[in-house]
Parts: sequence; C-alpha cells; structure tokens
Amino acid sequence: MDSITRSFLNDFVENKSISHLDYSKQFEYFVNFCVINKEYDSISFDEKLCSTGNSTQGIDGIGIIVNNKLCNSVSEIQQLIELNRMLTVTFVIIQAKTSSKFEGSQIESLFRWTKTFFSISPDLFATEEMRNFIDMKEFIYANSRFMRERNPICSIYYCTTGKWNDDANLLSSIASNKKELEDLSLFDKVN
Repeated sequence: MDSITRSFLNDFVENKSISHLDYSKQFEYFVNFCVINKEYDSISFDEKLCSTGNSTQGIDGIGIIVNNKLCNSVSEIQQLIELNRMLTVTFVIIQAKTSSKFEGSQIESLFRWTKTFFSISPDLFATEEMRNFIDMKEFIYANSRFMRERNPICSIYYCTTGKWNDDANLLSSIASNKKELEDLSLFDKVN
C-alpha cells in the first residue's frame, strides 16, 4: 500500500475507533466509506451498515441509494415510496482487496456473486446482513411501478491498492460480465 493511502486509512481507523479490528476489516470499512461517499455524496452514514457480514462470498459492501437516500431497511424504502410516489435507485456493489494486484479470478468472483445477488433465488448468501440487502432489493423490484424515470443503476467497484494497467484479459472479462448483467434487463445502466 502506498504511503498516501496508508495515511488516509490510518486516519479513518483512528476517527472511526476501529483499531481493534483486523487490517482487512479496517480496509473493507474504509473502502465502503470511500465508495459510498463517492456515490452518495455524503459522509453522514455508518459504513458498517454497508458491510455484507463475515464470510460473505465475493461482495464486501452494498449500498442501496433510493431517492438520494442511503437506505438500510425495507421500511425506509417504503416510507420514501409513500413520501415521493416514485423510486430512483442505485445499487452499489463493493469488493475490497488489500492486495496490490488486480486478479482476474477475484474480479470474476465479484461479478458472479453480483449476478447471484440479483438472481431470482439468491439463497447462497447466509449472513443476516445479506438477507437484509436481498429483502430491500426484492422490495424495490416488487415496487417497480414506481420507477417512473428509469430502472436502477448498478455500480460495481473492485477496490485494491494496486495500479490499473488496462490489462486486455481483465478488460475482456469485465466487458463480458457487464454485458451479462445488462442482459438481465434489470438496470438502466451498469457501471
């Protein structure tokens, strides 16, 4: 990890009082915070609520932004529907790796588990946190009649401390997996 990123991570760990957590969990929370902040444009949220829990395969964080609000429960989404009579949704899917490499197998895993999350029966996820995210996702699509402006956006982030080099094999894998997600016809756009 470069010294600038390490400095930001150390400040984050100190400010959030999470020094008791192992390094990979600290990095996961840091990445969740940075990515959600980028998508949500706010620092007023608990990044721990974006965590998918321990031992969740392939996905370390999920943010579900509904009508410009980061939501953590079905009841919050229901309230927004009642208040606004519409839904604009962005799903943010995050994988955090402390490695300095962009590994094809890990990127493939992120896409595979993202497709599983959006499948009709995502029963392979076992954590309580993932069950909550699945419930919110299913509630959103069950209320798709309120999506007047567009289908949801799906933004996928594979975050590592390495430098991206436009590797042709990785670009091909990403393009292929992105197309598979687009072909589900669940999203207005996949980023």
